[in-house]
Amino acid sequence: MSDIAHDGSTCPHDVRGVAPGPLGTSPGVSDAAPNGSDGPDALVGRPDDVSTSPDELPSPPMRLAPLLLLLAPLLACESPPAFSTPGGPPLAVALDARFPFDTLGMWRLDDFDAELATQLAKYNLRVVDARTAPRLLAEINLGVPGNFQAIDVYLVRDGRRTPAGRIHMTDLSPTTLEASAQLVAPVIARAAWGLGQPAR
Repeated sequence: MSDIAHDGSTCPHDVRGVAPGPLGTSPGVSDAAPNGSDGPDALVGRPDDVSTSPDELPSPPMRLAPLLLLLAPLLACESPPAFSTPGGPPLAVALDARFPFDTLGMWRLDDFDAELATQLAKYNLRVVDARTAPRLLAEINLGVPGNFQAIDVYLVRDGRRTPAGRIHMTDLSPTTLEASAQLVAPVIARAAWGLGQPAR
């Protein structure tokens, strides 16, 4: 049986599931509290008993920890460019990404193109529609005959097609394919800006 407040509402300690006390006493209140653990203060506590010790309050880093855990994956995915590129107006480049077989899904190509455009922007390259006939066209073969884990990249400049590089992936699943854009972008950028291959 729970206590009833003067306004007819249930007392707060009813929510805590306090069992009725001995006969003749109020629920949750004992006649004696020799060690200080059986009295009502132990169940509910007085306002002046609330500890405000700095050691018991969560520190700012602890309060920020959940937020940092949520942002960590996003921050990890936002990688800086592998090298610096010339300033000034961005170079316009069109993309032509394709699978060795058309049955592998156009929706995967759309996701790859979108991520690759984001990565190329870090190298001062702007992706445009191929129908605008830009000077630069990047051809990306996602898988080659006999090696479906390889990505071959070519750059077509003013109609002249030259190889830009090859990237080896563990597989070309949707997740891996989208992540591979971070590796394809610098290959295109080096060829587009005429920076050559990195030293090995």
